[in-house]
Amino acid sequence: MKGAVIAPYEDLLDMVETLRRQRKWDLEIALGDLFEGVQLAKNFAQSGATFIVSRGGTFELIKRSLTIPVIEIKVETEDLLEELLTLRNFNGRIGLAGFENVVRGYRVLSKFAEKPLEYVTFDEPSNVRNLLAEAANRGVDLFLTDTIGTKVAKNLGLTARLIRSSPRAVTEAIELALHLTQKQFEGTSLVLGRSTLRTHPSTENRPNARYTFRDILFQSPVMAKIVQQAKIYSSTDSPVLITGETGTGKELFAHSIHQESRRSGGPFIVVSCGSIPASLLAAELMGYEAGAFTSARREGRTGLFEAANGGTIFLDEIQDLPLDVQGTILRFLQEGEIRKLGQNRTLKLDVRVIAATNQDLGALVEAKRFREDLYYRLNVLNLTIPPLRERKEDISLLAQHFVANYARQFRVNVTGLSKDAHSLLLSYHFPGNVRELQSIIQRAVLVAQGQEIQPTDLDLPAKKVVEASVAGEKERRTEIRPLKEMERQLIIQAYQEAGGDLGEAAEKLGISRTTLWRKLKAYSVSSP
Repeated sequence: MKGAVIAPYEDLLDMVETLRRQRKWDLEIALGDLFEGVQLAKNFAQSGATFIVSRGGTFELIKRSLTIPVIEIKVETEDLLEELLTLRNFNGRIGLAGFENVVRGYRVLSKFAEKPLEYVTFDEPSNVRNLLAEAANRGVDLFLTDTIGTKVAKNLGLTARLIRSSPRAVTEAIELALHLTQKQFEGTSLVLGRSTLRTHPSTENRPNARYTFRDILFQSPVMAKIVQQAKIYSSTDSPVLITGETGTGKELFAHSIHQESRRSGGPFIVVSCGSIPASLLAAELMGYEAGAFTSARREGRTGLFEAANGGTIFLDEIQDLPLDVQGTILRFLQEGEIRKLGQNRTLKLDVRVIAATNQDLGALVEAKRFREDLYYRLNVLNLTIPPLRERKEDISLLAQHFVANYARQFRVNVTGLSKDAHSLLLSYHFPGNVRELQSIIQRAVLVAQGQEIQPTDLDLPAKKVVEASVAGEKERRTEIRPLKEMERQLIIQAYQEAGGDLGEAAEKLGISRTTLWRKLKAYSVSSP
């Protein structure tokens, strides 16, 4: 037996059964929630199951009880967004409830929800009843929750909806579990160490990059220069170090460099270094021989560097590599060879290394947290991706691209942004860069009432908009301009810093509320 799926509710059981027939999966399926699911999982493990797949609180309890791999079926953000969309006209207060592994995924929805959401985190099944009752007493009228939350809410006479996992999430989890039992990394592009391990179908039965330079959208001169530089780097086999803030598109550049290179027909392996437990990194990267350590698989394991032979390995978040593993990477860059755990001989490989970081590696070298010799080996060719706030020319192009994509995906008639919404985007600081812009537009497309996205649909954090506007005004403060223009600038600055509070702004400026109101009207200044 290869593995088993424990379905906490009947619809999921039916879905897995259908997918098993369609995809010819070799696995067992059983219906069981929480402790019943744990007992079923233990029975399967004793019978030789090599993995268990489940979801929600059942997954969490099984994971605590077994030593074999336990893979989680995620509740995808889009499924939750669609559920919230059906509740747009619901006037009551909504609570999102579940075990920590479930609620953790819900928290990203706070920026998409039109109304404040309450989060209820279960720690043990025995506490669910009290936690839901307390939330109801605080005014929660409807719960979006998992299987146990739905059952308990019903017993308490509360209104609840079960959040179901999509077929895509189920398929992804089971394909990953099956992959973990294979001897070779074949037919998949591996993304290790994200919130989940995911597999991506590839062409030509090998791990492939998914993006090219055509997928990098820009119209700013600074990005044009960087893309041109990256294309030049594609013609070599030297290591590349890509730096930039979170969300700037470092992985997109890594994919594109590989696709443009002579290695484009070879594998492309992505490793998120910061999310793999330190104790497993060396084994994941270099592989191991049979019996190399206590829990090693009988047949050993192919490492990610070997899986990338003839292609490229992308080491994301490389600043998080432990120092001992840094030494292993350094040896490969120097000698072009690896040694599997438990193996005496070395293996010569042809792999290009692209690394990325959102931190200053030079500063980490000085702090003795990153090897100086590895830093210089990696930093042969470097790319620095500027934050979105430093290339505002690209905001409009990217925003319209995301609007078109999400309007098509959600099947809504949203065609663009209003003039005011567009201006608001340009004034925003974007600490999360392009990734944040994408999330903002995704929500705006969902909640927009007409063909154009309005400023209120964007739901930008007011503090960040004010900070960005004030920063821009400070940069221009040394310029000599007409007195009226300077007065308007100071009034806007004071009004924004006060968060739209007329009294506070007037006090800052040393004028009366009436005078400030009159000047705001004369200068056509709207509320922040």
